[in-house]
Amino acid sequence: MVRNAERLQKAFRQTGQTIVIVHVDPTGALFTRIRTEASQKKPAKDAPSAHFTELLPEITIRENDILITKHVWNAFFETNLHRQLRQKGITQLILSGVSTSIGVEGTARAAAELGYNLIFATDAMTDTIPESQTNSLIHIFPRLGELGATEHIIRLIEDTFF
Repeated sequence: MVRNAERLQKAFRQTGQTIVIVHVDPTGALFTRIRTEASQKKPAKDAPSAHFTELLPEITIRENDILITKHVWNAFFETNLHRQLRQKGITQLILSGVSTSIGVEGTARAAAELGYNLIFATDAMTDTIPESQTNSLIHIFPRLGELGATEHIIRLIEDTFF
């Protein structure tokens, strides 16, 4: 998954396309403070590790990239992502990342509602729960956009921009 995300990033850089890197930091998010039901509280074993908010070293950030820090599942919620994409005239997004059924799906649903055309890089995303990933890939994503493997998406990018 990481290798494929890295390959997509390289293809985007070679063709001068905009890259959006979403940094996740749920610290202080409203949903972490408002739940009062005991059954809704996270057990200590599910608490994020100290490295949870760090980006992988394979995912590099450059000056022209859009860097978004999200605090919830949806990268558009209370961020300036939509404004930045619109300013650049971007209407299509290729989505990858972690976790398929949470961050990718949450962002995809919002993106679809905002009118973006979506492509899902199916082998550049993963989930801690395999059944959840399967549900997103089979039942949700086909309703929101197109699905493709990294190699296919890279060929499309190269055919379009070279």
